[in-house]
Amino acid sequence: TDARHIARHGAESERAALAARPDTPPELLFFLGADRSPAVRARVAANRSTPPQADRVLARDEDVSVREVLARRIAALAPGLDPDTTDRLRRMAWETLCLLAEDAAEVVRAAIAETLADMPDAPRDLVLRLARDSAPPVAEPVIRLSPLLTDADLLALIVTPPAAFTRRAVAGRVNLGAALADELARSADDA
Repeated sequence: TDARHIARHGAESERAALAARPDTPPELLFFLGADRSPAVRARVAANRSTPPQADRVLARDEDVSVREVLARRIAALAPGLDPDTTDRLRRMAWETLCLLAEDAAEVVRAAIAETLADMPDAPRDLVLRLARDSAPPVAEPVIRLSPLLTDADLLALIVTPPAAFTRRAVAGRVNLGAALADELARSADDA
């Protein structure tokens, strides 16, 4: 077919356009997920029709921008993902999200944190993991905005901060309770 020909022999712009189409067959998206062009792979990573098997490959892509695009798309699916699901495809999506949350590139983890920061139905364990990250762009949005962090979670972050900025991020929360404010004041952290 024309789509197969484009996937194999088309110009980069044609392959990228094919990778972005929602009606591109999953097997072609999987094939394009290994394209030599990072621009084409990023389009595959952004495509909601990309199968979880291709997402798994893209989560290990050498190009950080591809992984960042994928992280944003997969994180948006987080409320529907369950680590204990028996559905194979949802389980793969969850595992891919966890893999991206452990990515060495701060920008990839930050993409997940920004997406999940104010989601009331995000996976709590993942939010806690991001809140304990040592990189400010990852932890700060979650600490400041997540409705899933309880006073006990925030207290633990104040008492044993994983990074120098952690207390400042907790202090930046809206409607911080008196007990947490008192604990912050006791910390003698000037910032």
